[in-house]
Amino acid sequence: MFYKTKKNETMKANFIKTTAVILLLAASAHSCFDEEPDCKTGRCIKVRFKGTVRVLPSGEGLKNVPVKVTISKDGQMGRPHKNVGSGKTNKNGEFDFNGIIDLSFGGTLLEAKIPSQEKYINVSNELYFTRLDFNNTNMLNALKRINFVFYNKASLTINLNRTLTDEFDWISIGYFPAFREYPYPRGLYRGSEPKPTATFQVETAADIYTKIQWQKFIHFNNEPISVFVDSLICKQNVNNVININY
Repeated sequence: MFYKTKKNETMKANFIKTTAVILLLAASAHSCFDEEPDCKTGRCIKVRFKGTVRVLPSGEGLKNVPVKVTISKDGQMGRPHKNVGSGKTNKNGEFDFNGIIDLSFGGTLLEAKIPSQEKYINVSNELYFTRLDFNNTNMLNALKRINFVFYNKASLTINLNRTLTDEFDWISIGYFPAFREYPYPRGLYRGSEPKPTATFQVETAADIYTKIQWQKFIHFNNEPISVFVDSLICKQNVNNVININY
């Protein structure tokens, strides 16, 4: 005959607590992945992904931002891909998680991606790694320095005023935030007669320089006869205005 004792009840309670902890840990481990990578081939390696999601120039971290890493076959139609792993940033904007890569898949491109942040100017929310060599220390170290960058948004009014009397046939005007030197500015106007007086309302990055460039041309000449650049630092929640007199 079996008799319940205080010792038996204690052992049963401890067993239930231990089981609950194991199940909780298993659930937490599984949540690191959007989709459990297929490693049935036995040719899998574990890779660590580490980095930050920050707003510049303050360096403020963005918390709870999901980070996803996939591997794909670059150069192929539709780029077949597999999920490698995922995680989220902590309160300091930092992430650190392991991914599982199936070497038999033959991927040639790793992509780390986060969603676009509507309240910010997106600079880098997709980062790519090619020439994959998981025996290369430099590459593995690069995967631990994945940094996504954003800027606060600012509003800028650009007033274009015709005040000079010089001769030219047509003009182009554009702008770009100075975190990146664009080969060509973001176009605002390109035209000839009448030489415009106009106002443009644009969105740009706060707390760094925004550059405005305008160029004057003559017909049958692909090179501008004059190029001018002006700039200002825009602030959030301020009526930022610049006057371009040409």
